[in-house]
Amino acid sequence: MFKDMSKLNKIWLGGTVLIVGFLIIYYVFSLATGNSSNNNTTKDDPGDSQKDSSIISVSNCATTATKDIVKLDTTALKTDKTIGELDFFKDTETGGPTKNGIPAIDNPKFLTVEEAEKCIKPEAIVFVLEHNGVKKIYPQQILVWHEITNDEFVSDETGERTPVTVTFCPLCNSSIAFIGIVNGEEDTFGVSGRLYQSDLLMFDRKTESLWSQIEGRAVIGELTGTVLERLFLEVTTFGEYIENNSDALVLSFDTGSNRNYDNQPYAGYDTSAGLIFDVDNKDDRLFTKDNVVGVEIDGEFKAYPTKEIDKGEITDEFAGKTLKIYKDADSGGYKVFEVDENGKELEQLDSFVNFWFAWAAFHPTTSLYGDN
Repeated sequence: MFKDMSKLNKIWLGGTVLIVGFLIIYYVFSLATGNSSNNNTTKDDPGDSQKDSSIISVSNCATTATKDIVKLDTTALKTDKTIGELDFFKDTETGGPTKNGIPAIDNPKFLTVEEAEKCIKPEAIVFVLEHNGVKKIYPQQILVWHEITNDEFVSDETGERTPVTVTFCPLCNSSIAFIGIVNGEEDTFGVSGRLYQSDLLMFDRKTESLWSQIEGRAVIGELTGTVLERLFLEVTTFGEYIENNSDALVLSFDTGSNRNYDNQPYAGYDTSAGLIFDVDNKDDRLFTKDNVVGVEIDGEFKAYPTKEIDKGEITDEFAGKTLKIYKDADSGGYKVFEVDENGKELEQLDSFVNFWFAWAAFHPTTSLYGDN
């Protein structure tokens, strides 16, 4: 029972405002991608969107012309709902939009760093993937409107090509990249419009099975149980990364869609305690929306709060290994390495940044650094 009723009223009011705001957001997303006209355009801003302070002005960079807007299939999902680890109707819920209501980027274009500096401020949050000798920057202000980018990394030296899917769930603040190969065959992914544990459910374009983004695994449909191979995706700022990586490519605002990239559709969400969509496991050891770096080793899980990593390098014993967790001086991203007794880095471990509530929801047995 709450003793401080004024605090309870604030929580209730904040949650109500968020819910109303996000209903407006999802309504606009649905209209934007054509539940009625399927023209994939947005004429109005979401009701609670705010100017994104990390943007100088998108008008300084090319966007998609009306004639070039990509039309997407927004018909009902063709997922085989009779197969799955989850029950489609009991375990998942609609986020509002239909299939492709939030449009994935399928033919990404890129800018040079010099070109991108005209419209992106140094403090802008970006996701960085380095693969096959190629460096690519994906601004959060773009992926917040699309959630998925289907891309490829081609080595300039060898010509080796890797299909890649870069994902971002704004509700969980989880940014994860996968190799776009399923059972030996190349595939791409779209946004299903449904959620599990408040997290993005992707669908593959061949079978329309539903995939949990955080788990990287198909949970409903023909491909249930299939796991995607993850690639390390750094979370940093534009300014920190380009300081030492001016040769990187930057995802263009010419996305095939018409979005108001100057605005932030989820304004205020990351600082509020409330969730829009419920989760099964709640853990109050940290604030709901604190960012953590999640690590898995041999079925054991641990979360490292980014605010602790920001204070300085962490050395920790976990799952029989000695780990070094730090913010990389070259890129600004968080990295986790196994080290030997002398502190020498042996192997970079798989890890990703997400909100604490999301990590705890998917990993209820997780340990937490600093939890004594």
